[in-house]
Amino acid sequence: MKTIVIAPIKNEAWILPYTLKNFSDFADHVIVADQKSVDNTKEICSKFEKVTVIDNPYNGYTNEVRFLLLDEARKIPGNNLIVQLDADEFINPDFVLEIKSIIEKEKPSSAIAFSTEWLQLYYDDNSYRIDGVWKNNYKHFAFFDDRIVDYNRNRITNEHINRIPNIKNVRELSLPILHLQSLAVKRCELKQALYMCNELNEGWDPRKTNNRYSVSQFSKTAKTKKLVPEWKKGVDLPDQKTYTTYDETKLKDIFSLFELRGAAFFEPLNIWHIEELSDYFVQETGTKPTKIKTFPSWLIFLNNIKNKVKNSIFKWYTTVNLVIHEKGFKKLRKAQ
Repeated sequence: MKTIVIAPIKNEAWILPYTLKNFSDFADHVIVADQKSVDNTKEICSKFEKVTVIDNPYNGYTNEVRFLLLDEARKIPGNNLIVQLDADEFINPDFVLEIKSIIEKEKPSSAIAFSTEWLQLYYDDNSYRIDGVWKNNYKHFAFFDDRIVDYNRNRITNEHINRIPNIKNVRELSLPILHLQSLAVKRCELKQALYMCNELNEGWDPRKTNNRYSVSQFSKTAKTKKLVPEWKKGVDLPDQKTYTTYDETKLKDIFSLFELRGAAFFEPLNIWHIEELSDYFVQETGTKPTKIKTFPSWLIFLNNIKNKVKNSIFKWYTTVNLVIHEKGFKKLRKAQ
């Protein structure tokens, strides 16, 4: 069984030297799908022996790249461990040992998914956010591939789907994913704004878009917790200067949408805290954007409760499922 990391990338030179080093420390193969990067992304990738670069031919930000990466990973023979990570995510390399111990014990004949807590580093790389949706926030990010499971291959914009195919058997790991997006504030804000503009351009309800991305907006009062030192073991994170950079192409992509539709079309979106966007709007319309459509606070409150219940049910299901499989494994050992 080989460990294969697959990741979509676009203009990620700011962090790739660190990310690919982390991936290479625990993977046998790293496959990245590059979407027409205009920085030196490909040059950086060429410096890592285990990294293979394929081209992402799809326009915009869609789930189709996930399908492309899975198909490419399956060109490597065998029942392998496939790990889906993004360019701004890191993980303690020992997580592979944890997964392999589970697979060796269970000797599965079908696919098994692996889930772990997805920590949003906040303020600095020693703290993570624990309020709202970021509390007990788990992500399915890896699976033991039986070469049969697949995605529902319907196109969806902005990758609002599970990273891995739908797999009923799920195991929870102890080592979390460290997500660095929120440490690069302007980079993160432009990325979210572009996603929001794309959704409105495709006819999505702006109130739903505003509500969905509200959890990613920065807050000085956000609750955080200190990172456990073990979680960063074997992980080289960027220095603070790295987080001050941002992707100018995303800003240009937003301006292109403004030119196509007019900035006023995007007024219902909660994106005008970004100075460049607000200046563009004022220059085009002569007024400041004011109409922000959101759902009522009581509805957002109920939706947060729903998400908490959903997460609780998932944790309960995962625990019960693990107990059942452990009991079955023990009975099988006795029978042998």
